[in-house]
Amino acid sequence: MVSNELLFSIIASFCFGISQVIRKIAMTYFGCPSATGMAIIVNGFATIASVIAMLITGNRISLVWNIPNQLLIVSGLFMGIAIVFLNYAIELTQVSLVGLYNGAMFPVFIVLFAWLLLGEKLLANHIVGGIVIIIGIVIISYK
Repeated sequence: MVSNELLFSIIASFCFGISQVIRKIAMTYFGCPSATGMAIIVNGFATIASVIAMLITGNRISLVWNIPNQLLIVSGLFMGIAIVFLNYAIELTQVSLVGLYNGAMFPVFIVLFAWLLLGEKLLANHIVGGIVIIIGIVIISYK
C-alpha cells in the first residue's frame, strides 16, 4: 500500500510537471514576461485559497500579522522568484530539460535547507543521493 505522503508527493509532482508544459505553451502566445506575471498571480490565488482552507478547517493560522503569516508570505515570494527564473529557463531551452534540472535539484535543496533551517538529520544516504543527482545533471547537460 502506498503511504499518503508518497501519494501526495506524486500528485504534486504530476501537477508541477503538467504546469511546466502548459506554461511553455502559454509562452508561445504571451511571451515569457506575461506568462511569468500570470503564473505569479495564479500562485498568489493558490496561496490565498490555501489560507482560506486553513481558516475553514481550523488550522493554526489567523489574519493577524504574526510570524506564521509572515513565513507564508516569504514562502510565496520565493515561489514567485522561482517561477520567474523557471519561466526564463523554459523560454531558453526545452521544457523537458528544464524539468529534469529542476526536478533533480529540488530534493537536494529541500534536504539542505531542512538540515540548515529545521535541524533535520542529514543522513549518509541523503549525501550520497545528492552527489548521484548532481553527477546525473552533469551527464544530462553534457553535449
